[in-house]
Amino acid sequence: MRIDAMFSEFRPVVEKVMRECHVSAVTNFTQLIRDELAALTPEFHSAAPTNQQLQQLYELRARYLDWEIGTGYLGYYSPRPGTRYTFTRRLEVMLPLIQQSLPTQNILEIGCGAGLLSLSLAKDAETIVGIDVSESAIAFAKTLQQKLCCANVAFEIGDAEHLQFQDQTFELLLCSEVLEHLIAPELALAEFRRVLKPNGCVILTTPSAVSLSRGSMRLLRLLNRQIQSEKTIQFDKKAYQAAQRANLPETVADDIFLRVHRRFRYAALLRLFHNAGFMVNSVQGAILAFPPHHQIFYRYCPGKLLPAIRCIEHLANALRVFPRFGAVTTCFRLLPIS
Repeated sequence: MRIDAMFSEFRPVVEKVMRECHVSAVTNFTQLIRDELAALTPEFHSAAPTNQQLQQLYELRARYLDWEIGTGYLGYYSPRPGTRYTFTRRLEVMLPLIQQSLPTQNILEIGCGAGLLSLSLAKDAETIVGIDVSESAIAFAKTLQQKLCCANVAFEIGDAEHLQFQDQTFELLLCSEVLEHLIAPELALAEFRRVLKPNGCVILTTPSAVSLSRGSMRLLRLLNRQIQSEKTIQFDKKAYQAAQRANLPETVADDIFLRVHRRFRYAALLRLFHNAGFMVNSVQGAILAFPPHHQIFYRYCPGKLLPAIRCIEHLANALRVFPRFGAVTTCFRLLPIS
């Protein structure tokens, strides 16, 4: 199945739902950069966010920010070739691994966002369930599901660390760019193992290893301490200021805007997987990290350069360098240990 074929057929319906939900396909990236550099120093009442606070934050991001930068693969429809590339490239790596497990009976997608991946796999499964902590994202996905008449797909609000499903329910679990945003990723992986059937697999993407972007951001923080990105726990200034521009009620405390964003080391990920009862069957790096920040690079990268970047990425994987040292996104296929 080609990625273009997967999502192109959805385009008219997706664009209609985006208009109905007042979702923009274009990011005001200049404003995001201003927000990133803004001199905000909120007083925190806690050293780390709670699960409830994180869920509130991700709901606020879904309402005021994340739709613009591609929640749930909406970035595939961006007018900018570099932005489209980052979402397409992630799927290029995931899709062959997904196809190894298709057709299948039951699929669970954790962190489904707008639901496009779940809907695109509807023909190859008996049932698909997509979960997300954001009510706004789930409402969008449900609207798409109804308009596309996919009766075997269901979307629910759900927490990766506390899955509301019986043991050994699913043959295939999909989890893309979620693990790094959890307070206790080890609990989530234990839940994945619990609900997965013995012959099933997990296909998971997450940032891993040392990236050029991370090192560059550390250097920039020596010049400007207001830069928050690339920290494990950070005050999410972009979401905070976007919410303020949207007249967020004063009852929302600053602590809600504490965000978790881990950059796992490769070896640490392997330990997490093994401790949860998984073995790594396949691993591949997806997106090359360019300093100072890969989102800025890809947004303004000329389309003519993208094939050359793809070749570099393939070479890094072939040399076994990319998965360990330079992946903004790394894709793993995990199998349960007997």
